[in-house]
Amino acid sequence: MLFAIGFKKIVDFDWLEPPHPETIALAVQDLYPVWFRALQVGEELGFKRVADMAKTAFAHPFSDHLTLANALYAYMHVMKHHPGIVDNWCAEHGLNKPALGAVRSERLKLGKFLSDSKFKPSVASVTDVATVPKALAQAFCTHTAIHHSLDAYRTVHDNAPGLLQGSSVLVAGNYEWIVYDKYFSPGKYYLQTTTAVNAAWLAVRLRA
Repeated sequence: MLFAIGFKKIVDFDWLEPPHPETIALAVQDLYPVWFRALQVGEELGFKRVADMAKTAFAHPFSDHLTLANALYAYMHVMKHHPGIVDNWCAEHGLNKPALGAVRSERLKLGKFLSDSKFKPSVASVTDVATVPKALAQAFCTHTAIHHSLDAYRTVHDNAPGLLQGSSVLVAGNYEWIVYDKYFSPGKYYLQTTTAVNAAWLAVRLRA
């Protein structure tokens, strides 16, 4: 970071608690040139475009939640029927195998909990594509945002600005109402994992 903002002689920097020179040398060695070269070559080869194309196989037109679910179900199918190719399959589709494994494990635990309880979910028609978004709209009624401009939204409860993440399937969709998982700031404020919803679905929960 110090190199990036113009400090070339790191050892001479006015540290509050100077690190050992060997620690600095090791840190610099870790930071470059290997990963910087990887970024440079990746940019030349267009890795972002390749990664984006790989992930479109699971994309749902108006829901990040369903996009993630599609990726999980595909992973579970491969795990069940073709376990020997899971590593390559995840790499080809730009997916994080450990993360998918953890989610699968939690899903199995949740399924067991529900089967052991008195909770008996109904089965929706496969042609009713709005079932999941309707459920999300009511569950996340306190995490709603309304379209402001382009990919910018404002949260309903706090009137706070938030942008869609660049990886969201909702980018450039200009959906009027959305629900989101998390409001966070790595610099600018973003809405993480979003789904487009109908205002009428939100009203059902608000009237309850």
